[in-house]
Amino acid sequence: MPDKTNQTDALLRQLADGNRGALDQLWALHGGAIHGIGMRFLGTADAGEDVLQEAFVKIWQSAYRFDPNRGTGTAWIFTIVRNVARDHLRRQRLRWLVGLDALVTEPVDTAPDQSVQVDDRAKLRQVQADILDLPDRQRMALLLSATAGLDTHEIGTIMGSSQGAVEQLIVRARRRLRARMKETGHE
Repeated sequence: MPDKTNQTDALLRQLADGNRGALDQLWALHGGAIHGIGMRFLGTADAGEDVLQEAFVKIWQSAYRFDPNRGTGTAWIFTIVRNVARDHLRRQRLRWLVGLDALVTEPVDTAPDQSVQVDDRAKLRQVQADILDLPDRQRMALLLSATAGLDTHEIGTIMGSSQGAVEQLIVRARRRLRARMKETGHE
């Protein structure tokens, strides 16, 4: 079986050639990570679903633009995801500024079942809130690394930054999260 990068590149070429089944395969391959990034970047499961759906519409509409000579299909897809998530964040903040919505400050509860201890849920909610408090670029770099499993080179391509700058964003994000956990006693 080809690796995920080669598989993504091939599926994008198939999608550009009109193979709609390739979109389903891309969804299966990357949908979970895209939803996770959207949810954790914006703070709600609904927002994660919106990012997932909008990103796949854009992928479907613009697959013909993918150029493997300019980078991997995975980087191309997650660049779209980053842009969609940032657009949603801008709209969310604008709606908050004009008083249409409350700004998301409560993290989404992603605990899978009722057997999770109360302390663990409190810790999870605090970590999620701390992630939402990270500066946008640090939060996106950390989520692309932790949720999508991308390396710093690909994240740099997605974010338009050098590999060293991405490494620093991730280091700062982790440092800030550790400091907050220490402050709140959830280390």
